[in-house]
Amino acid sequence: MRVSVALVTYNSEAHLEPCLESLFAQEGVTLDVIVVDNASQDQTLRVLERHPHRLRLVRNHENRGFAAAQNQAIRQAQADWVLCLNPDVVLTPGFVGTLVAAAEPHPQVGMVCGKLLRLAPDRSLPAVPLLDSTGIYFTPTLRHFDRGSNQPDRGQYQRREYVFGATAAAALYRRALIEDVSVEGEFFDEDFFAYREDADLAWRAQLAGWRCLYVPEAVGYHVRRVLPENRRQLPPVLNYHSTKNRFLLRAKNIGWGLYWRTFVSMKVRDLGIVLYALGRERTSLPAFGYLWRNRGHIWAKRQQVQAKRRVSDRELARWFRFRPASFPAEPRPLKLAFLGTRGVPANYGGFETLNEELGARLAARGHQVVVYGRRPQIRYDQPTYRGMRIVLLPTLPYKYLDTVVHTFLAVFHVAASDADLVFACNVANSPFMWVPRLAGQPTVLNVDGLDRRRRKWSWVGRAYLWLCEWLALVTPTVMVTDARVMQDYYRRRYRKFSTFIAYGAEPPEGGATDVLTGGGLTPDRYVLYVSRLEPENNPELVLRAFEQVSTDMRLAVVGGNPYRPDYVEGLQGTADKRIVFIGPVYGDGYWQLQRHAALYVHATEVGGTHPALIEAMAGGHCVLYLNTPENAEVVGEAGLAFEVSPEDLATKMECVLKDAGLRAELGARARLRAREHYNWDKITARYEALFERLVVR
Repeated sequence: MRVSVALVTYNSEAHLEPCLESLFAQEGVTLDVIVVDNASQDQTLRVLERHPHRLRLVRNHENRGFAAAQNQAIRQAQADWVLCLNPDVVLTPGFVGTLVAAAEPHPQVGMVCGKLLRLAPDRSLPAVPLLDSTGIYFTPTLRHFDRGSNQPDRGQYQRREYVFGATAAAALYRRALIEDVSVEGEFFDEDFFAYREDADLAWRAQLAGWRCLYVPEAVGYHVRRVLPENRRQLPPVLNYHSTKNRFLLRAKNIGWGLYWRTFVSMKVRDLGIVLYALGRERTSLPAFGYLWRNRGHIWAKRQQVQAKRRVSDRELARWFRFRPASFPAEPRPLKLAFLGTRGVPANYGGFETLNEELGARLAARGHQVVVYGRRPQIRYDQPTYRGMRIVLLPTLPYKYLDTVVHTFLAVFHVAASDADLVFACNVANSPFMWVPRLAGQPTVLNVDGLDRRRRKWSWVGRAYLWLCEWLALVTPTVMVTDARVMQDYYRRRYRKFSTFIAYGAEPPEGGATDVLTGGGLTPDRYVLYVSRLEPENNPELVLRAFEQVSTDMRLAVVGGNPYRPDYVEGLQGTADKRIVFIGPVYGDGYWQLQRHAALYVHATEVGGTHPALIEAMAGGHCVLYLNTPENAEVVGEAGLAFEVSPEDLATKMECVLKDAGLRAELGARARLRAREHYNWDKITARYEALFERLVVR
């Protein structure tokens, strides 16, 4: 396991070498150490320069503060886990590996901390071991403390449990958490400069539904220099930031529900702070001026933080107690209900494939998964499939009624069950997502793309889907988007933050070619186009372009349209004998077609992430794609874009078909990108983390 380490130094010469030695001695993990120095004036740089091959050094020409310097290091980090570390911490050899091993199986855990013991400034241990931190907690006065600080260690914190947050002296953060809660590209809020930035981060993470796991087996030692009781001995600038950050932390994160719950104790404490600043610490008075001058900027950040909120103040209030709050870390298998699609085995589109691949992997991880299917369209007659239980309900198999009628029946069926959570696909199902919630079942809705833009819909259908788009903002517990473009759309248009989880693809092993033989195709001698055959997927554009290409290869058109057979017949009327219409193909036959194509053409213009595009990339194909924001996001630099023009597509096709080297290079890039960003196991872990966060709370 690779872990990135973000270490910030500022005049850290006295403690740095033991810290680095403990890092380099870590067992069971590979560390990528990134050190950002904030213009140290002592011999810190000389200590760092002794290890040129064991760390990366970033030198700042001024002291940018702990938060900004940590962000510099985190932006360079590449690993799935990032350890933020202070230079006055010494770790035992198994510290990092123990934290990762404890948290890795639990995707809802975004923060991890171990047991820190107190180390004297001369690096000697007290006669009786003293606790430094076992996580942080908040009181109703909105003060935060290190749990167990300065208490003798008598084993009182010896079980794994969930705590509010981790002290940034030695805290491990999951990459998914970093991406989820960052605001304006900042993981730690740089307005804090230093102090309380870890409490702010923990609060933001709790609002977003993430958990912090305390692991007592991971032990480290910390020279604690800043404590509440020695405030009068600290430099005035530190007390200024401490005062400023107390109010800054609240202004960004607190909701009205929690505000009124803590109002009396909070205001008593605030009055004491103001009187103390007026009477004994006037150097901290400018903190209040800072807050007033920057109120617009602070409010803008607050709006972004609150837009990502997934946890109510009522739930969050359990953490704000006068005694440290913690909860046992005992995950249990979830009971999950999937609905809103035709069901499994997948035999229609991307949502069905998502249900099958995600449901099967969750079932393999020990969860109970029930998939609701539509009786007229699922011919599978067994009660289970790939570990999932199948429930078939009737529907009216007409274009405008199929999804609506089936989901209407399914939500009432599932509300009467013992399901922990309901997962639905398709924005058209949003009007029904409130029903399971009334039964206490959180709901997650994957909205896909802007379905109302599809040309197949009449004005009635588009109006209904527009209403569904609006309802999707309020009826599900959490909205999921599978493309950053769609996430940005909902944020800009509705100020609604959705959870981004991409689609996955994983080509199966095997190399049969019987489907190719039946279609008159030869391996590596055909261009592949896969899509439901409807106007917004531009099959006509692909046909007209291929007709202009001078090649002896064939074009394999895979897909159909049960609602518009006349449209499909019109496409099949092409006079070009090189064009072969395969029809809908699923399972191994579909992957045979993907595996042996010379080139893949993707021409959809509506929707989020299209499964066939990712599957072609996972198969290592050169990809030509219609230049839309959604398609460009998926492909990146691993393919070639074309415009809505048969001539432009024909030119690109002819160029690529004549250059085998270019096809191979782009295919290799595509396979690597799919493996890194669209891996089903990683996608499953993201969904599992989301589901567990919603159910546990």
